[in-house]
Amino acid sequence: MDYHGQKRRKVDANPDKLKAWGKAVLDLAPIRRDMHLFFLMTGMRRTAGITSMREHVNEAGDVLHVPKPKGGTARKFDLPLSLPLKDLVAHRNEENQMLYRKAPWLFPSNSREGHVAEVQQPELGDLTGHALRHTYATLALEAGVPIAELKFLLNHAADSVTMGYLHPSLDHLRNHQEKTSAYVLDKLGLTHVPGTWPPTLSGAV
Repeated sequence: MDYHGQKRRKVDANPDKLKAWGKAVLDLAPIRRDMHLFFLMTGMRRTAGITSMREHVNEAGDVLHVPKPKGGTARKFDLPLSLPLKDLVAHRNEENQMLYRKAPWLFPSNSREGHVAEVQQPELGDLTGHALRHTYATLALEAGVPIAELKFLLNHAADSVTMGYLHPSLDHLRNHQEKTSAYVLDKLGLTHVPGTWPPTLSGAV
């Protein structure tokens, strides 16, 4: 696919593949499970996602500040978290305090950096890393998120004068994030019970 002269790869995320991915992700180690689900439910870029810190989450737990995304500090933004994402982050923070008490990262590891550095996961096939950003965008659109709001959720640079005029509230964007998270989990065949984490396979006893 060509976009403004750039070649974009097409990501195949058909229904059966998403259901298989949803089942496979639950079998991963908790931190990696949550990291991949986080990427798919936010569309975050790899570097910004793996360097997310606990202190970047607001007191209410429903906003993640991204201080240095692609484009540097000039592109910093606040990402509204849906209820499933809020529960994911709360669970990670609670478990991290037991396993990696001094680590500031949302997805800590024993790597040199102190956080997960390698996002590839054989069990998940080619739906890892940047492919999850593509998939998030597609599923958000299918869920009914307008293009303008989707651009803000993805932190895409304004591509018109009109976009530069727009400054939607986090509450407004969170409504669309909620809609997207619910749609993504349904497509994965997963059920989330508010106030708990992780999700379970839909229909599981």
